[in-house]
Amino acid sequence: MNKSLIIGLLLFVIGISLWFWWTSASYQPEFRRFENISITMEESDKAILNLDVVLFNPSNMDAQLLNTELNLSSNDVRFAKISQTNLSQLKPSSEFHIPLNCVVNLSDLSASQGFSSIIEKALNEKRSLKVKFNGYCQVKFKSQSYRIPIAHEENIQFENIK
Repeated sequence: MNKSLIIGLLLFVIGISLWFWWTSASYQPEFRRFENISITMEESDKAILNLDVVLFNPSNMDAQLLNTELNLSSNDVRFAKISQTNLSQLKPSSEFHIPLNCVVNLSDLSASQGFSSIIEKALNEKRSLKVKFNGYCQVKFKSQSYRIPIAHEENIQFENIK
């Protein structure tokens, strides 16, 4: 009986240790990509940029998305800022899409392109613009707040202007 008690306690300790290890895995959510980027003309000098940020939660636990902060720049000139609060759950072991939008002042954007107008350049040459996205998404994971860095460069197609 003494031997079976020791084996039982040993298995119990191993089981509890594995459970703590499994639940305390430090897999934090991560940035994956941007999707569904589109530009909609609002006025002659303003446009609306819509996009989805895709995050991945690799852990086996829920995380909560708190907010998103992004700066958009072209040729090292910032032309837009996205600051959006999203209180959403990130399900375990899955991707999560965050819809974002911002107003783009086309005169600020054309200033980033020097003397050539952004519309002229986009419509006559490449019909695209290289945009840098820098910022973060803040998530609450295991009772702690983390910033998921976002540093990405994307060519935005102006043929999508509606």
